[in-house]
Amino acid sequence: MATIPSETVLVAPPNPEATQEVPQNVQAFMRAYNEYRAILNETSPQYIENKEQIMQFYQSRISEIDNYKVMRNGLIDQESRFRAQIATDYAQD
Repeated sequence: MATIPSETVLVAPPNPEATQEVPQNVQAFMRAYNEYRAILNETSPQYIENKEQIMQFYQSRISEIDNYKVMRNGLIDQESRFRAQIATDYAQD
């Protein structure tokens, strides 16, 4: 699949028989399409301005997930030790 560089601006093909300009809805669609392509290619000014904040947000979420995993594994280990202790206590009785 061919990719379209983000700096490419798409316009309606020339039609020698047409005497009208490109319709407004087509222009709006092409603007939205080009903005979408810029975001995908990470060249949108809004994306570049907010890139650091976006990265910090996702990094904090990753850290939260990692902390949760550590906590969960610690609880699993405690539960295993507790069950082993109970099994040993009952075996001694």
